[in-house]
Amino acid sequence: MNGFGIWFSVFLMTAPLFKIYNLFFSSVTLADGILILFFLSGLFFLLNRKIIRIHRLFLFYAGFVFFQFVMVCIWNQTEEFIFTDVLFRTLRYVFFFLVLAFLVPNFFHEETAVKTMKTVAAAATGYLFLQKIILLVSGMYLPGYLPGIPLSRPEMAEHATVLFQYDPRPRSIFEEPSHYAFYVLMAMALILGKNKFQRRERNLLVFLGLGILLSASSTGIIAMAALFFIWIFLSGGKKQKKAMVIGLLFLPFLGLVLIRIPAFQVFLERMAKGTSSSQHLGAYGILFRLKQNVFSVFLGNGMIDTTTYGFLPSYCRVYYYYGIAGVLLVVGGLLYLVFFVKREYLYLGMLFLILCISGTELFGIQVFLIFPYLSLSKQEREYSMGIQKQQRQIKEKTGWNPKTPISRKRRCRYSVE
Repeated sequence: MNGFGIWFSVFLMTAPLFKIYNLFFSSVTLADGILILFFLSGLFFLLNRKIIRIHRLFLFYAGFVFFQFVMVCIWNQTEEFIFTDVLFRTLRYVFFFLVLAFLVPNFFHEETAVKTMKTVAAAATGYLFLQKIILLVSGMYLPGYLPGIPLSRPEMAEHATVLFQYDPRPRSIFEEPSHYAFYVLMAMALILGKNKFQRRERNLLVFLGLGILLSASSTGIIAMAALFFIWIFLSGGKKQKKAMVIGLLFLPFLGLVLIRIPAFQVFLERMAKGTSSSQHLGAYGILFRLKQNVFSVFLGNGMIDTTTYGFLPSYCRVYYYYGIAGVLLVVGGLLYLVFFVKREYLYLGMLFLILCISGTELFGIQVFLIFPYLSLSKQEREYSMGIQKQQRQIKEKTGWNPKTPISRKRRCRYSVE
């Protein structure tokens, strides 16, 4: 069973790599199929356990999403509401929360997951450098996917053959430069979460940072700057803060150097044209132009297709899908998880809150890169059905309240067979 937890943790940290491939159905990715197999296997192992941990917040979210879907089906079907599409998206999202509620508290291995994410981030960055070198030397783009397997987005194959001439940004082994930047930023946040890190990890931070700059992802570059500012203010001493002030004074000179780098020039052009994260932020103006009834304002429209409104970031989607009630529950839950998270994962949680402003990671397979860590709070707030039952048995047999603090040696006398 320990081996199952290790492989499960490795898969969660590599799920975005499997997402780019399709199964027999166009809407079901390889990541979805593997996750279903893990879920069924995990349920089998849980049935043989006396103690089953359950994360109540994620279980509540699963129930809320399905309940809201039923309410929309009964009272608020709009013209854009296509039952089969909305049902599929809803069940997929509910399934994600069930995995987080049942499997993650029982089988997630922190150490294995952290090592996997760092390794994949370093390998992906190395491959991104290789793509850029080959592109500059030979004018050919090295694809980041395995040939012969159906892709969930055919545009990836077109980019590797033709479209790279119009968008030369390397994507490494991900679907988009922003997806690569998101993954690498998560790894950087894990490294910065340590109070002290070794020279090798400092070198890895520099290497990953250069990869984000080379990817020319506007979201990645802005978020990386925000991450380092947060790290300096929350964990840095006086010397580090003084160094940051000095760095700000030299920022104009750094800009003169960066502006001569082709990758950074692409970043500036995208920002100027509004085809980057600046365009994503403009989506918030759409919320004020939507014509909605009272039900839609408070409980949303369901997980309908939003392509008619253009790109909608995570927080916009929360409001459009689930209304004001969804915004209060989801944002409140995220703040709760970040506030009570372990110290080493604080930067990870804060970074995720920032990235959701202009990205859609809250509704994709990327949730498994974040929520397993956020579910590990300072007091290990994982809820258990079996533990509560065992505590009642101890109290009935001995009259002692298991919640009363006692020594470890004495506690061993009260174990229930």
